[in-house]
Amino acid sequence: MSASTTTPRECTRAASRAATDTWSSAGGSPPVPVGSRVRLHASVVGVTEVARGGVQMTRAFAFELEGSEKPACVAESLTHFYP
Repeated sequence: MSASTTTPRECTRAASRAATDTWSSAGGSPPVPVGSRVRLHASVVGVTEVARGGVQMTRAFAFELEGSEKPACVAESLTHFYP
């Protein structure tokens, strides 16, 4: 399965069979005060084939805090999908 030939329907079926979801994040983020306005930026960094016919999707996330120069959180997610 490659990212260029996967249809939305196939992605939906695959998402229901995700076996692994691993998160990592960088430390040193500022605290988020109650009532703050937060915005999420997400992107797919890569999609690669893995063992047993699966696919690994790497996504990057950045939570932006209004009025702050530093993001509130920066994280990366690795998810494995299997047929």
